Amino acid sequence: MSTEAFTGELMPFVGNFVVREYLPCDGQLVSIGQFTSLYSLMSTFYGGDGRVSFAMPDLRGRSLVGRGKAPDLMYDYQIGMIGGIEEKTLTEYHLPTHNHTASAQVPTLNSGATSSMSVANNNANTPAPNISAFLGKPQDQSFFVPSAFEAAHPVGVKGINVEVQSSAWANVELHDTGQSESVDIRNPVQAVNWLICADNIYPPRP
Repeated sequence: MSTEAFTGELMPFVGNFVVREYLPCDGQLVSIGQFTSLYSLMSTFYGGDGRVSFAMPDLRGRSLVGRGKAPDLMYDYQIGMIGGIEEKTLTEYHLPTHNHTASAQVPTLNSGATSSMSVANNNANTPAPNISAFLGKPQDQSFFVPSAFEAAHPVGVKGINVEVQSSAWANVELHDTGQSESVDIRNPVQAVNWLICADNIYPPRP
């Protein structure tokens, strides 16, 4: 241990053991009575009941960040505060605005038409057709052939019914995609052994 280390000073250590007069930064609770000087600096910033115990910082798998809020950043970090996650499951609210296209194949449209014309089963009784007349049994001539001197004067007649039936269908399906797996958002890291000086030079205040 450096003779110039301050109580409460953090030290990254490459070994896999705890240096004498240091404690591991693993979140453990220690006795206030045993580490009075350290408690006077740390209080319960990192946990503990403040009566018989207080907690060490827990730096297992965590990065350090300076306290406070920088002008161009969002969060105001206070001493002892922890935050962040390793993985995030994204939802539709995290995606940029977008749209999907759907296509459908419509089969050939088949349709049919039937027509019928009703005629009266009566003897024809007028030589001139009109809008209320039906074709009847002919008494004499039943057809008219236009000539150069007399043009045809067609009129509408009752009794023609036309029925058209058609059908078409299309199936359009949009299926969910993706497996809702979490996204790893960790930065590249390399682990070291973080220790805290438990009892040495008490840091002077300004």
